[in-house]
Amino acid sequence: MSYDYLFFRLKRPISSHIEIGSDTIKDLGSVDYVKKWITENFPNIVWTSSGHTIWGVLILDDVRLEIFLGGAEKTILDSFRVGTSYHEHSLKHIQRIADALKLTAFDMQTCDLFSPPATDE
Repeated sequence: MSYDYLFFRLKRPISSHIEIGSDTIKDLGSVDYVKKWITENFPNIVWTSSGHTIWGVLILDDVRLEIFLGGAEKTILDSFRVGTSYHEHSLKHIQRIADALKLTAFDMQTCDLFSPPATDE
């Protein structure tokens, strides 16, 4: 069974997953841009195109993470999904991705939010 997380960039701080929506999420860029951006931060990712779906497999400390960018026909992404098997040590890798990409992760099972460290913009 897959344990899924949604990654996105916030326009403003939110206090609950209920506030996630088009008025609180910034666009991430094109599929090609997001793919390149993830690859720059995690060069060992292996990308695959299956039909119209683009996804990559990232192995971090023996934890398999599957990153789904969605359909190739999408011009701009506002989020992407990461699936993994649930292991307690998987959470540190979800936080690691959020930190590296400066994104917020939403645990789709528990509704917890993982935010990157605060930065000055």
